[in-house]
Amino acid sequence: MKALLAILGMLTLNFIATFIFSILWSLPCEVRQISSLAMLPTLKPNDLVFVEKFSPYLNRAFKRGEIVLFYPDFLNAKEKNSWQKMQLAIARIKGETGEVAHFRRIAGLPGDVVEVYCPSSKIILPPNIENQIGSNQTDLPKGSLLVKISYRGQEAQSLEQKCVGRYAIPKGYLFLIGDNTDYLGILEEAKIFGRPQFRFSDLNTIEPQGNNKFVISKEERSQ
Repeated sequence: MKALLAILGMLTLNFIATFIFSILWSLPCEVRQISSLAMLPTLKPNDLVFVEKFSPYLNRAFKRGEIVLFYPDFLNAKEKNSWQKMQLAIARIKGETGEVAHFRRIAGLPGDVVEVYCPSSKIILPPNIENQIGSNQTDLPKGSLLVKISYRGQEAQSLEQKCVGRYAIPKGYLFLIGDNTDYLGILEEAKIFGRPQFRFSDLNTIEPQGNNKFVISKEERSQ
């Protein structure tokens, strides 16, 4: 009888813990600690960042230059039922999935044509998208805005700044860059689940600081 009560007690505690974790995960905000150098100098290792998680689900428009938080495989939970999604959320909180969430900056919006002038960059494309436009092509799709991404300062002086890729950003996708990483790429909007609002480390609003690795420049929208 005591063994049965002990088992029931453990199951009850496990259910309560699971319920609490699910509630915490569903809250519209959370605090995350920066662990990588990818967003230097804007976000530094050990910075504590307050992230709101509700605006991506309210269809609030994304803006060029803003920072977002995403899981690369966030859509893997799309076909799961509510219980499986809750278990996945708990596993992510505990760090048991092996996934890593990333902060990146939006450089290109749907409808933009992004030109990359960073020869050492690695462009990451979704497997279902093959939309590179030839770098020699001069005509832009009607209504598109040309966005150029190039190196800044000494990087620009040491490398030839020629176009190494041209990408049309389709509906439902964004072109993301890190302020201090050569990994650039196109990501589904649905994989974004948060926007950082401010740092607890210095209580400053998160804004570009002017000495990021890349320069994002815009040209006129095509007619």
